[in-house]
Amino acid sequence: MFRDSQHSYKVFDGPMGNEVRALVEKHGVKLLGYYEAGLRHITNNVRPVKTPADLKGLKIRTPQAKYHLNTLKYMGANPVAMSFGELYTAMQQKVVDGQENPLSNIYTAKFYEVNKYLSLTGHLHLTHMVMYSAKLWDQLPADLQKVVRDSVIESQETQRKKVRDDDERLLNEVKAKGMLVNDADRGAFRTSVLPLREEAVKEFGPKAKEWIERIEATK
Repeated sequence: MFRDSQHSYKVFDGPMGNEVRALVEKHGVKLLGYYEAGLRHITNNVRPVKTPADLKGLKIRTPQAKYHLNTLKYMGANPVAMSFGELYTAMQQKVVDGQENPLSNIYTAKFYEVNKYLSLTGHLHLTHMVMYSAKLWDQLPADLQKVVRDSVIESQETQRKKVRDDDERLLNEVKAKGMLVNDADRGAFRTSVLPLREEAVKEFGPKAKEWIERIEATK
C-alpha cells in the first residue's frame, strides 16, 4: 500500500498514526513514535527480477508469517518459510534461490557472497514502533514523560534520514562486492498483490477496507 518511505511517514505521522497508537496502547504499552526500518528488496542467484514474471519458479525465502508468504506468492514466487539463521546456508546449498530483506540485512548477513542479483523491488516497507511499558510510563513524573515523548518525536527525522543514507551507502557497498543491481517495475508488483487487500478485508472486516482506502488517499 505504501508507495515509498515518504508516503508511510505521512500516514503514521497523521491521524491514522494516532488511531494505531490508540489500538496498540490497549495492550499495556505506550507508543511514542514510528521509526524507519527500510524497504525490502529481492536477491537471488538465478536472474534479475524486474517484473512478477521474472519471479516465476524461484524459491524465495520469507519469514514465517501468513501475509508475508502470500505477498511473495502473489508477486509470482514460490515462497519458502524459513528462519533467518538458516538462510545463508540454504542459499549456499541451493535449497532456496533467494530471499527478500532490507539492504541493511542483505549487507550485514553477507548475502552478496551467495546471491548475484539484487532487484530493487521495494515490495514491503517496514516501520518500527518505539514503545515503553505503560506501567513504567505511569510511574514517570509528567515532566519526564514530556522529555521522553518529545525526544522520540524529535529523533524520528534523524533516524529516518540515517536509514535512507545508509541504504544509499550500502547499495554502493554491495555493488562493490560484485552484486548486479537492477530497478524493478514497482507498479507491476503493486498490481500483483492487490488480492491481499481482499484477504485482509475478509479477515478483519470493513475497518480494514476503510484503512486501505485512507492510506491510498494520503498524498
